[in-house]
Amino acid sequence: PRVTLYGEGAFGRLEPEVWKEHRLEASARNEDVLKALLAAIESGRLDTFVRANRDMVVKRFQVWMMGEALRLKESGRSAEEQAVRSALSKLIVANRDFDTPLAFAVASRERRLNEAFEASSQSEAGRPTIKDLAGTGALEQLGFWVVIAAAKEAWTERLAETAPEDSSLREAITRKLAQMDQFLEAIALTPEIQVPPVPVLLRAMTDNEVVQDDVTADLVFQVGSILGCLECLRYQSYSALAARLAQLMDVVSTGALKPLIVGDNLPFNSALDQARSDGSLSSLIKYELEQDKIDTRDTTIKLGSLLGIGE
Repeated sequence: PRVTLYGEGAFGRLEPEVWKEHRLEASARNEDVLKALLAAIESGRLDTFVRANRDMVVKRFQVWMMGEALRLKESGRSAEEQAVRSALSKLIVANRDFDTPLAFAVASRERRLNEAFEASSQSEAGRPTIKDLAGTGALEQLGFWVVIAAAKEAWTERLAETAPEDSSLREAITRKLAQMDQFLEAIALTPEIQVPPVPVLLRAMTDNEVVQDDVTADLVFQVGSILGCLECLRYQSYSALAARLAQLMDVVSTGALKPLIVGDNLPFNSALDQARSDGSLSSLIKYELEQDKIDTRDTTIKLGSLLGIGE
């Protein structure tokens, strides 16, 4: 089927009649999604299925599929088990194809931010505007928000897990959060780089709630598509944002408008600690760690001078 741009958003959108044909109901259960997935594979339209339902085939559904395959194996239904396993393998490939453009956009914006940081440490001349940093296309602009929001969530998680008595480290992390807040404020003040669904995400993740008028089928698809991409990024430091978006997905997909409660800290290493140990830090956070080593230097003012909002 032909694919057209999804409004002014970052994701390819099927022709309306094709979308309507393949889009599953919001009330679809995992069993319903699996049935539709198997039918799409059988008819050779898996890519179309994913383009219509990326939000419904994120990691939690894939984990359910693995459990379903085990259940079928234990009950002696080996042919059905193999069909589910084969479908999962094909789904992962199709998801990766869908996610690749946004993943490249995220990597592109990371590189641009690193270049800006490096240049600002050497010279005050030629500082970029927020528009320069965000890029010109919808995918680049969405990728820019992803990079900044992921850093904000990772540092927030790290701060929550830092002991109150470790005041110097808490102060340093607080400065990192202030830097990310400056970026997010700059995005909020620059409507022309607020590609959907960024305006809704800016409000939801600042106010910790979702407004009724914001909850649409388009929003569910967009947020789920971002979440699906984040789950596949090689950087562990994006996992804190993925967890937050998964929580947001629960709200918008069910229509249960409730506060986005962060909850208690999980009893294992933070995203930043895990990413540092396995070498999967995002390049933006890696730059911050290597350049400042989370010490007492205050780079917030430097970052503020880096952004030329509205110029």
